[in-house]
Amino acid sequence: MKIKKITLSNFRQFYGDQDIEISDDPEKNVTLIHAQNGVGKTTILNSVLWTFYNQPTKKFLEPEKIINFASYKEGNRTASVGIEFSHEGTDYLAQRFHRQDRGYPEQVFKVHKIINGDYQELRTPDPFVQSVMPQAMAPYFFFDGEHAETFSATHNHKEVAKAIRNILGCNIAELAIEDLTSCAKKLVKEIADIPDASDLKQAEQELSRLETNAQQLDQKIEVLQERRTTFQETVDELSRQLASLQIVAAKQQTRAAKEKSLADVRRRIADAQVSIVSWAGRPDTLRLVAEKLSGSSLDFIDEETLKGRIPSPYNETFVKGLLQAHSCICGRHLPEGSDEFKAVAKLLESAGNALVLNRVVKARSKCEELRKDKESSVRYLRKLQEEIGRLRQDEQDLEQEIAAISKEIASIDASEVKEKEEARRKAQNEIRAITEAIGAALHQKRNADSDFAEAKRRYQKLSGENNRARPLKVRQELAEAAAGFLSSELKGHENSARIQIQSEVSRIIKETARRDYKFRLSQNDYRMELLFEDGSMVPRSTGESQLLSLAFIAALVRYAKMRSNANGRILIPGIVAPLILDSPFGQLDDVYREATARFVPLLAEQVVVLVSRSQGDENVLGAMRAKVGAEYVLTAENTAPRGEKREEVIAINGRTYPLTSYECAVDKTRVQQVK
Repeated sequence: MKIKKITLSNFRQFYGDQDIEISDDPEKNVTLIHAQNGVGKTTILNSVLWTFYNQPTKKFLEPEKIINFASYKEGNRTASVGIEFSHEGTDYLAQRFHRQDRGYPEQVFKVHKIINGDYQELRTPDPFVQSVMPQAMAPYFFFDGEHAETFSATHNHKEVAKAIRNILGCNIAELAIEDLTSCAKKLVKEIADIPDASDLKQAEQELSRLETNAQQLDQKIEVLQERRTTFQETVDELSRQLASLQIVAAKQQTRAAKEKSLADVRRRIADAQVSIVSWAGRPDTLRLVAEKLSGSSLDFIDEETLKGRIPSPYNETFVKGLLQAHSCICGRHLPEGSDEFKAVAKLLESAGNALVLNRVVKARSKCEELRKDKESSVRYLRKLQEEIGRLRQDEQDLEQEIAAISKEIASIDASEVKEKEEARRKAQNEIRAITEAIGAALHQKRNADSDFAEAKRRYQKLSGENNRARPLKVRQELAEAAAGFLSSELKGHENSARIQIQSEVSRIIKETARRDYKFRLSQNDYRMELLFEDGSMVPRSTGESQLLSLAFIAALVRYAKMRSNANGRILIPGIVAPLILDSPFGQLDDVYREATARFVPLLAEQVVVLVSRSQGDENVLGAMRAKVGAEYVLTAENTAPRGEKREEVIAINGRTYPLTSYECAVDKTRVQQVK
């Protein structure tokens, strides 16, 4: 989809009919709009969302006030936005009309197909718009720089996961999973309600109780983890503030370095503990625990061999050969049916065949193998235990050193230092308490999962034994299997998307950040992590958080374009759409602004950038100038006199444009095209 023109008619700040034509030049794909705060940047960003879905962003304050105030005072009761766009070679006009009369707001949404100047109204405009730009994907094409931490903030990792799923087009599959899961639960209740099956009813009630318990524990763990993250952010912020105070900066830097070392030591302890758990599955560990078994087995084989039982004193093939030749080993004739023939044939009962002999050889070989190299398992375990011992000592030493530095900082006679250090200490105590609570909750969750699994096995056994329950049980299992299959498929697609988006964000960060940062999108909880070269976390500034969010949005948009021709079985294809950026440079410093401005034109086929004068300085505009195909200035026109207010203007291409005008006929925002 490409937007050609936005027409605002008595919409919010915009009085009368005002047009903004969007550049669709592939070489000059940026439409640049200059405006001061409160003049209409956010209104323009939201005009597309409002028109297509009647669903503006949260920053669109007082969304019920749609009609321009001056126009409403003149008796007008209607406002509208029209968007002309092209899709797959055809032009369309989407319009939403808002009418406020007698206190009851009414809205009408229309879409017309334009063919040779003829406007043909579509009967089903909403489904059509959803096919052009699915509503779940749309928000990621509208970036609000002043609320940039929507994605990059540590506690907003759920929004990151949601964004990836939405841009991946998971919505229909997720609804299907919900429906299938609900269907399976209803079938379980139907089975439990079968007459004269009280045992099934009790099993179902127990299953439901345990499932609810497990879900509540999941929620409890999630809440605790969010609280711990919040307190950790507090500690990090207070640490940065302490480091900025000259009187304590050196001590804080030393403490931060030791805390970083302590975190690394604890990570290595956890890794070693995991290695000990996995040690039990190693082949050499199996040899160790099977030593007694293998020894006993070999003794048995050797004893039976000594007795002549293994191998058997007679070979099956040899005995059959004598019988077929009717000749004894001594040369005597063996007539069939004679006593001698029967005596030789009886040997087959104790004769050994090739299969038995082969099994004996393999058993001996395996037992010998299990008895060898058992010491390697012991050495490996001892090495892990010694490593954990050394790390525990390092942990203890670092904890003591950090405590000593903290005591020194707390003793500094400066109220600001004492206040921040005390707040930091309290936050760390909260983190420790919450961490213990998380550990206890995780233990409870493991027990709850085990109890639930056992209850489910009992329920399945009882339902399988009931003739009337079997048909319902088959349907229930089919619904669960289908939901499980879809969940597994989505998980695979989601992980693939995560890897590709992570790679794209890393590329953007490498090109724009002033340091050699690494970016990681955590696989478990989708937290955005900016890392130093050594893998430690970067204490991000506000500007770096905005840059990270912008890079993430750019990666989402590029991924959506890459998937625009996808033909998956369960996913909605991606889209190609304009990217509208409101204040993308707001919290960046000069260096980051210029670097970001250079890559902004590469983000999408059409990019609309809304900037204030303070954000769009000469360096920023110069970095984008060659890519600007259309440019506008929004002027705030006021009926009031100027008085002592300062004149606000902006100079573009040698011409001056007012940002604010006074003693005008109407209070409004006027759109001026830059020539």
